[in-house]
Amino acid sequence: MYEYKLYYPAGNTTALVKNTKQLDFIKINNDILNKHKNVEQVGFVANNELKMAGGEICFNALRCAAKYFLDQSNQSTVRVKLNKCEYECGLHNSSFINNNLLKEKYKNDNFYYAKIKNNYEIIKINDNEYYVDLGDIFHIIYTKKLDLRKINLKDFAFSYFQKNNLLNKKACGFMYVQKNVLKPIVWVKEVQTLFYESACGSGSFATFLYFNNFLNKSQLALRQVSKEYLFLYKENNEIILTSPIKDIILD
Repeated sequence: MYEYKLYYPAGNTTALVKNTKQLDFIKINNDILNKHKNVEQVGFVANNELKMAGGEICFNALRCAAKYFLDQSNQSTVRVKLNKCEYECGLHNSSFINNNLLKEKYKNDNFYYAKIKNNYEIIKINDNEYYVDLGDIFHIIYTKKLDLRKINLKDFAFSYFQKNNLLNKKACGFMYVQKNVLKPIVWVKEVQTLFYESACGSGSFATFLYFNNFLNKSQLALRQVSKEYLFLYKENNEIILTSPIKDIILD
């Protein structure tokens, strides 16, 4: 038996399992995905550390893990380890939002942030394609307008992964971006999943690098498939990724 909780970080429903050394990550991942069709990723938490079932980097799950650990303490910040890196995460409010409509929308919500070092390179392939390698997940930022009435985006992304020999990477994401709207497709090799995700944290981070480096934007409210927003902004040499996170009550 194992204990787990479900979280809703901007729509990207995440399961976190209380980790013990005896757990079979792949089996539990498959069990939870079969039981909860809305879950898009599974992580394992213990001792201020998060491990993803597929070994990938997931910044939404990272922030969910922060909430998990903070709910067990009286603190407002926590350092969470993910794939050998530690991230400062914490709780704050919506005062940083400069859009009045969004500030009103989220005025009563608690936000959970992660601070991510701004030391990742974004490589321009052409005017429509940009690559960001986060180590345990590789992202393509794709800005060319597609006719989604005629193109299945999930099939288009998988074909792109195949043509560019990306399926052997631990994880890769195809981030289709139009204005401030993100549509993410994410492949994770270890668990053999391909999701048209409702929201994507690491993909939003990679997309912010595009907006910051090529469009000179230092703050971004990125609309997700869920119609919720992930917020990103620069603070010194770090990028803050944040949004409300809500608990999902299990039946």
